[in-house]
Amino acid sequence: MKYPFLILGLIFITGSIYALPGDIIWKFKTGEGIYSSPYAENNVVYFGSCDKNIYALDANDGSLRWSLKTGDEVYSSPRIANNILYIGSKDGYLYEVNVADGSLNYLHSVGSIGYSSPCISNGMIYIGSEDNNLYAINISDKKIKWKFKTDDYIRSTPCEFEGTVFFGGWDSYIYAVNAADGSLKWKYKTKYSIISSPAVFQNKVHIGSDDGFLYSLNADDGTLNWKFEANWYFNSSPRIANDLVYAGSNDSYLYAIFADNGNLKWKYLTGSWVFSSPSVSDGVVYVGSWDFNLYALEALNGDFLWKFPTENRLESSPFIYNNIVFIGGIDGYLYAVETYGFTGFKEKEFSESIPARKITVSPNPFRNRLDVFSPSEGSVYSISGQLMLRIAKGFNRIDTSHWDAGVYIIKTNDEKKKIVRIK
Repeated sequence: MKYPFLILGLIFITGSIYALPGDIIWKFKTGEGIYSSPYAENNVVYFGSCDKNIYALDANDGSLRWSLKTGDEVYSSPRIANNILYIGSKDGYLYEVNVADGSLNYLHSVGSIGYSSPCISNGMIYIGSEDNNLYAINISDKKIKWKFKTDDYIRSTPCEFEGTVFFGGWDSYIYAVNAADGSLKWKYKTKYSIISSPAVFQNKVHIGSDDGFLYSLNADDGTLNWKFEANWYFNSSPRIANDLVYAGSNDSYLYAIFADNGNLKWKYLTGSWVFSSPSVSDGVVYVGSWDFNLYALEALNGDFLWKFPTENRLESSPFIYNNIVFIGGIDGYLYAVETYGFTGFKEKEFSESIPARKITVSPNPFRNRLDVFSPSEGSVYSISGQLMLRIAKGFNRIDTSHWDAGVYIIKTNDEKKKIVRIK
């Protein structure tokens, strides 16, 4: 049974005793669209908005912890180190903000920052600017150690790996720069601009280009390992898990590509561009689309699990924290959506109010066996609604060795639900 919306300022909360995968937990309205990708830790979620603010919200209920006004739109995404949040703004500054209260710690003048986000590694901050430079800033003394000039904007987020900083340029090059002094190690020419950000795996650099190819290059010398062709731009940044490279394309597909040889494992067609970069957690890949939906797919085979509708395009990339997926929308909302556990009303609150009616399971996620204690008779269903088996009141030991990996729902005859997963 759903509870009505509770409107608390600009926070909209909905919930159920046990939320199902893809259910909204809360949403928070900002003044303009959100391109920035959220980041969460210590029960706080951080992000920027085109209303010029940096926000910190309570991850559980979406209440505002603090906000800080910048001088222009914030497309950049936050990074945190030693209780300091780093994020760029189009006003020409990289901001250092105290995570506890949102007070400003320091401003670095680095030119207008668009989509590029800070990379923090070994006491340094690396970030690209629309003044065509990649900046390397020493965290301790806050001085610019070096900057590397390209021939156009840098909207890609850099990645540091074993002493080399990798990034893509709007001038169509993939760059490898020495982290110590900013000297060029190598560069690789693609056929069009690059907004995608690199991911390094097994000494290979993976990055997309607006020429329609996803590239895998040798990290040492920039030689081509493989390239995979889509039907349009690869604005999306790759994510790597399960020896697969996941990336979206403006041809509306999310692709899963074998990391070793560039062959296609699977692809999934959404309703519009996939500018958002995917995130992978607990066997599920999450990604936003310009068709207004957040998708959850089985990471190994691309099977559809669920989708969550928003009110406009999704360019922000999802972030998963405590069984919640956070994503920003061009509609100005930051959304908190259930992954596979229940959240909405917490288990502790529910068990205290009706302790005898609680379902318990062990383990979760599970593999070959599932132990269920149920307050009444019930059933176990697959996420598609297929009845798997009936359960008795009390203790049930279930052999799941023949079940497919995925999400399952335990439902009792008195309408209590529990979400479980096979990895």
